[in-house]
Amino acid sequence: MPRPQSPPADGSPPNLPLLAGRFSGPFSGSNGAAAQQTRPGAGWLQELPLQGVTILAVEDSRFACEALRLIARRAGARLRRAETMAAARDHLRVYRPDVVLIDLGLPGLGGLAAIRRVLSLGPEISIITVSGSDDELQVGACLGAGSSAFISKGAPMEDMLSLVSRALEGELQTGEWLSSSGAADSASIKRITLTDRQLQVLSMICQGNSNREIADSLGITEITAKSHVGAIFRELQVVSRTQAVLVAQRLGLFTNKA
Repeated sequence: MPRPQSPPADGSPPNLPLLAGRFSGPFSGSNGAAAQQTRPGAGWLQELPLQGVTILAVEDSRFACEALRLIARRAGARLRRAETMAAARDHLRVYRPDVVLIDLGLPGLGGLAAIRRVLSLGPEISIITVSGSDDELQVGACLGAGSSAFISKGAPMEDMLSLVSRALEGELQTGEWLSSSGAADSASIKRITLTDRQLQVLSMICQGNSNREIADSLGITEITAKSHVGAIFRELQVVSRTQAVLVAQRLGLFTNKA
């Protein structure tokens, strides 16, 4: 990919290639030279709507992150990648990203718990959850956990970039949902809200722990553990531990990734 041109030494704006179509250039299968036009003069900064912006992607897939990096670079933004929440903490402290994209299917600590963890580090951070599906249960859980928006990985890249831009400009409506087919209405979707303790208990349920084992591990009484389990069942609208585990997997709280 060619390096962006720097402004000339005399202070006049450079001529930048204007990408034609959705993915013009070497990855589009079209003739890049024939597809490009030149836009001169004072409007050159408009070609980089996210100039100076830092985006942190908490994503374990290098392929998905590289695709996003190309789109971010095209808009002038810098994208940093963290494969785990431990790495994300370092990025949040050192680079202070303007927006954080979290993959719901993170290995180990699930994406739903990751949202709560990021917000605990900086409640002013704008979080956008990214998922491989359009599962309404996931949408409701992520928005309920504090995510500003939910994006399907199948959504058009231009729409994703537009949503991130609006988040940075403070124009994002909380609860926006960008599905694989475009903008979708999330108003009727139930927001699932679990406390940090309930997320802990649900994670232990997924590991097969009994109420007594949960109580011993957390230093609480068995009655309190049972109360947490009951509250989780009501919030998830399930009636058994097996159903709770299946819902937790859909929410990205408990995954089978290594």
